[in-house]
Amino acid sequence: MMGPTTGLVPPVDLNALQAELVELALGGVVEPRPGTQSWLAATGITRTTADGRLVADDDWLICSLPAPSDKELLVRSLLRDPLYRLHLDLRLAQIVTAVGVSGRWSRLEDLLFGELSPLAPRLAALVELARPADGVWEHADWDGLDALQPDTAAQLDERCWGISASAEAMFPVLRARYPAFALVPVFHAAADDFVASVVAAAALGESVQVPAEHRADLTALARRGLPLWYRALGDQTLEVTLSAPCRVRGKQPDLASRPSTRGVPAHARAGSALLPPPPRGLRASFWEIAETATSGLAFVGTAHRELWPADQDAIRRGLPRGEDLAGLARPRRCGHGAQDPADAALRLLCDHPLFGFWLQILLVEALDRELGAETLLLAPPTPPLVDDIEAATHLYYRPRVESQQQAPPLRDLGALDDAMTPVAVALGVSPVGVLGPAAGPWSLSLALLAHIGVAQHRHDRWTLSAHALDRLHGGGLMTGVIRRGRGVREHLHDLLEALWRKRADADQGASGV
Repeated sequence: MMGPTTGLVPPVDLNALQAELVELALGGVVEPRPGTQSWLAATGITRTTADGRLVADDDWLICSLPAPSDKELLVRSLLRDPLYRLHLDLRLAQIVTAVGVSGRWSRLEDLLFGELSPLAPRLAALVELARPADGVWEHADWDGLDALQPDTAAQLDERCWGISASAEAMFPVLRARYPAFALVPVFHAAADDFVASVVAAAALGESVQVPAEHRADLTALARRGLPLWYRALGDQTLEVTLSAPCRVRGKQPDLASRPSTRGVPAHARAGSALLPPPPRGLRASFWEIAETATSGLAFVGTAHRELWPADQDAIRRGLPRGEDLAGLARPRRCGHGAQDPADAALRLLCDHPLFGFWLQILLVEALDRELGAETLLLAPPTPPLVDDIEAATHLYYRPRVESQQQAPPLRDLGALDDAMTPVAVALGVSPVGVLGPAAGPWSLSLALLAHIGVAQHRHDRWTLSAHALDRLHGGGLMTGVIRRGRGVREHLHDLLEALWRKRADADQGASGV
């Protein structure tokens, strides 16, 4: 029931690993590489599809993004490795123990209730794990608890923190920077029924109880990086919970949980989860999501506001080539058998989960305005005296009415990156957090649409560009995008109207009406 788990050794080529993580964050798919494939799977970062490709795991995306830089994405990913996490926690626990043994109680209190408070339960559990049998702390074997090879640990420390040294030398750096990652969970790959039970219970704020004879098994699991925290309840029973966040995939637990007598640490409870088996397929298209009541992830595909992905990157991420999109402003190719690359590029953009959603939103704005019934307004700041006008853009909406009725007022549903997500998620489109400095996926993707000439910024609004709208009204795009999307746009109106009514009720409540 509680056998030892598989130890993880991070790949040696961290440059290759970082490049793969960036590609997974931007596009969700990479080809397998012998040097990293097993580690990516063991840390819950990827899963393998039927055709052998590696797809980003949904839980890793949720836990790791948004991230401000490629390096921080690497650090968060490495911290999912139980053995590297154990290595770092042991460094801190060793110094905290030394402070306590020396009788510097005020300093100890400052650390555990101040800078290191998010890590305090984990450090307390490791202090118990390291306690010498004779009670003499000078005999504690901290290095013996560290399961990482010294050269591997040194390589990871240098890359993540800029220093590879003794616990004493690393302590100031870890004390200042490491607590910010306290909610990043470790991923435990070998989840048997017992581990699944402990993690599921911790997520509920509860613990499990096992016979005291299993103490050696618990110690073995803790030495493999599982952040267990256990203590005796009398002579016959051990109460077991988690001291830090942990994610596992497994079936529903067999062991009954119960309220913990000392409580589950807040970070462990908030960051732990028993995850269901992942789906096996690749990412769905926008139409598959919108028309089949399924859900799917939507990647922006780049981290740069004014740089469409290079051709091979775009193709790999399900996006059209920038060169083909540049042809949108040119006259459509005509003649028997003529195929216009710009039309094909625009159709591919409409199939993309994120940009396909954007095209339907922009069509709601354009088509309703053409009918003289303006319902949706994407309003940038006026005058645009900000560096990122997309992030400062707000979504306004008002419901449709019959022609003889007075139009209700437009209401501000919020900034773009806040207002668009609930609408998209309700439709089944789940935007992936951005990599880089952008404010969010919606402002970043709107900037990209403007950069490639599909959207344009007028004085008081964002709209489809004239040539993109013309393209959509001609050729096969009229049928394949505008007519096909009629039901989607009706659904969008329903979702936006519900948000409008919620905002109207809030406005009336605030005014006391």
